[in-house]
Amino acid sequence: MSHKPTRETKPSDWKVIDAFFTAALDAKENGEMSDEQYKYWVTHFVGLANNEGIENVLDAMNTVLGETPIKWSM
Repeated sequence: MSHKPTRETKPSDWKVIDAFFTAALDAKENGEMSDEQYKYWVTHFVGLANNEGIENVLDAMNTVLGETPIKWSM
């Protein structure tokens, strides 16, 4: 398995990551998604980071955050 080159995570990256997981946790707590859906999103982005790198994670998170309303279904 080949991995994308790594780079240091920037403060602006953490803002996107925090915003995504804050929105996801709020959705879970408000009943907009199940525990299983929440676990899916967490493991999806862990796997994406491992296999594709932080840039792809940030792009995907920004895409989801840009949806109105966010579509949490799998």
